[in-house]
Amino acid sequence: MDNSQQQQQQQSQRRRSKSGCNTCRARKVKCDERPEGCANCERLQLECSGYGRSAVQRSGTRRARRTYRSCTNCRLRRAKCSGERPACMRCRSRHLECRYGDNVEPAWSQRLAGIADPPDGSSPPGEETEGEGLPLTWVDEELSPDLGPSALLHIVCALGAHTTCQQLSPEFILRSGRRWAEKAYEMVLKDLDKISVDNLMASQLLYDYALRVGNFAQAFMLGGITARMVQALQLNLEYSTDVLCTEPGLSISAREARRRLMWSCFVTDALLGSGVDQLMLIDERDIKIQLPCNERRFVQETACVTRTLDGGVLGFLQPDTIPINPDENMGIMAYFVQHIQVRKQVLRYIKHLDTAISPWLPNSEFAILDKACWKWYDNLPESLQFTTSTIYARKASSQLGALVLLHCSHYQTLCDLYRLGAPALFKLRSAIDFPPEQSEFLQKLRGDLYNAARTLATIIGEAERHGPYILSDTWLPTITYDSSRIMLYYLTQLIDPREQDSKELVVQTIPYLESNIRALKAMQPLNAVSERLVRLPQTTKPSLTGN
Repeated sequence: MDNSQQQQQQQSQRRRSKSGCNTCRARKVKCDERPEGCANCERLQLECSGYGRSAVQRSGTRRARRTYRSCTNCRLRRAKCSGERPACMRCRSRHLECRYGDNVEPAWSQRLAGIADPPDGSSPPGEETEGEGLPLTWVDEELSPDLGPSALLHIVCALGAHTTCQQLSPEFILRSGRRWAEKAYEMVLKDLDKISVDNLMASQLLYDYALRVGNFAQAFMLGGITARMVQALQLNLEYSTDVLCTEPGLSISAREARRRLMWSCFVTDALLGSGVDQLMLIDERDIKIQLPCNERRFVQETACVTRTLDGGVLGFLQPDTIPINPDENMGIMAYFVQHIQVRKQVLRYIKHLDTAISPWLPNSEFAILDKACWKWYDNLPESLQFTTSTIYARKASSQLGALVLLHCSHYQTLCDLYRLGAPALFKLRSAIDFPPEQSEFLQKLRGDLYNAARTLATIIGEAERHGPYILSDTWLPTITYDSSRIMLYYLTQLIDPREQDSKELVVQTIPYLESNIRALKAMQPLNAVSERLVRLPQTTKPSLTGN
């Protein structure tokens, strides 16, 4: 008897529609087809309407329905909305403007009625469209009508596709999401005259995507678009003087998001310009906002005061609102922006060596910039030092990649500054002639260049042990390549390979080169340029071993 009941149950399960329950079919999402009600409906607190046309109008007790339309603020923050009108409980408690979309009933509920009473000639349940269950479809259904789809939505999905296909080949991972990115790019250009924060965010993410797939010309042009949008939106100014958000208005998270967007565009402009004044469109002297707060305060939506880029605080703040130590409210992003300011000065100095003071003089630009780099590094708080405890703490909070980039940027900037000792390697336009009496200074400069490159290899090698996502930043392939290039040049051109100390140094350096090669290979799924950069160290290492 038990066996026959079990067989009947299995046959009943096989007879169910493979396309899911009626609610999931209407919402165009994947369904687990659980007999007592699918997991999607349970998670969203919706009534599961069953697995057939006759099951849509079910009798019996109904569970509490989820609010069909959350307000705009709750949807953006992914918070639970009470659905009350004219203002929900969350917006009232936070003194926010509560807005709802025009349609009260979502589109999928209207399609559900069509399943119950389909028109003549409709396709059978098994003939579903290929687009069913796609991520973009799901997001389109979850967003309210006045929010999407948009360019920002498409590029977020495109970048997200890179991180959900790691089991596939690197070439396929880079191509995944390509059509979404193309659609986002098309939408940005089409609405270029509609300047908004969302379009700026989309353009900034498109810039990152273009770098990843190796479309550097597109990335260069997008960098100009983002700079002009920032100027048009005036993100270089605080939204209001109410920094601590004591009055109703723009939310704390929205204000902080505007600041972070501004600083992100500043970093993009600085890296694109590479010290060439004609290429940089954003001047840090025009930025009158404070640096980003740390992640804890941002996630918890806690308003706070941080420093400005010049090291002070906003001039219009009341004395009683200024904390004793604003640095405590700053995180990785704030310190990274501070370093980018120093890096801009270093690259500008390298581009104008013909008018610079001799670097061995104590009052030279070289001495001042070298001191500035190390002053920034020495002032990093203990929580941002590259130590074992910090590494695992940041990994637990998904910030290890940012910590690695922070330290790599410092040593990469040192390499750019110390390149004075290797003009042939970097093809400097105005190489400095070092007189014989400065041979000791030149030797130290070259040694510092090699040590900075080897430290980069150490940091990148440690990061590679924790997984490829830690090395996902688009700047890291170039940094890794430069590290190998400098070490190889130092061993083959700047020291005498016949000396015993040099031979020992070669043996000590080969593991760092091998580590860089492994890191570049790990970066290939998320950065197209890594495949080309990985070849040079592999072809040069055998010659070192032979020597």
